Order: sequence, then C-alpha cells, then structure tokens
Amino acid sequence: MGFGACGALRLNRKGVPDILKRKLKMNKHETISAPAGQSLVTIWMDKRQVAMLSTVHDDSTVAIQRRRAGAHGGVEQIEKPLCIDDYNHFMNGIDRHDQLTVYYGFSHRHKKWWKRCIFHASKVSNPIGTATSHGCWRCNSCNTTQGLTTNLQSSN
Repeated sequence: MGFGACGALRLNRKGVPDILKRKLKMNKHETISAPAGQSLVTIWMDKRQVAMLSTVHDDSTVAIQRRRAGAHGGVEQIEKPLCIDDYNHFMNGIDRHDQLTVYYGFSHRHKKWWKRCIFHASKVSNPIGTATSHGCWRCNSCNTTQGLTTNLQSSN
C-alpha cells in the first residue's frame, strides 16, 4: 500500500469479510481476525466488541495488567491485540475530544460559517455552555445578548 494505517472500524462497511459481519458470540477478551485485502480486520471482545482495521499489525497479542476490584490482588492480566493497544497509546486525547463534543449539542444555525465555529468552540471550551463575562453569545452578568464579533474585536 505504501503507508501504514490503524483505526476503529464499523463492521457494516463495504469490504469487511462476511464472516465478521454476522453477530458473533464471543467470550470476554477473545480475539477474531480475518484478512481484508492488504489489511487485517481484528475484533476483540472487552465490554463490547471492538473492531479495528490495520495495515501495519498482524494478529499478535500483548499481555497487559488491568486493575479490577474482584481480581486476585486487585489486578488481572489479559491478552489484548497489539493493534488496539497501539491505537489506545498513540491516539491520546483525540477520541476523548470526540466524546466530549457529542455531549454539547449545537443548535445555532448561521449562514456565516465562522459564527458556527465560534459558537462550537465556546460550547466545547466551557462545559456549562455560557461564558463568565462578555465573551460568549449570552452574557451572565448583564443578561443580554451581545454581538460576538464586537466582543472578539475589542479583546484583541
């Protein structure tokens, strides 16, 4: 192929082997892999099925220790596919950001694309959804709606 890629996969996508598209009865921490062209599709059962597509990994696993209250000594050792371990290690905050943006729905519609970006950034950066003073769409201190562009220009 020329480049390496590894990422999450939805199993209903075109090109996924038919044997993996069916509902599979899997035990916890069980792994199933199948080739799909020049890449490898791996399904691992944790709490839910996790499907990964990788062009750089094989179906090898790595032993990791995970804390768990019911396990002996509070730690259990599990076998996890190497592609999932690498994905979790190198993706850091990207998936966390995607998860948090879903929580803050965006309901402002504008013809100006940059207003959508500003409202989205203000929602994500402030978990409550409103800024503290004169920096957002609705101001808490004077309880009025203010123009965002004038606030941003005055702050620069």
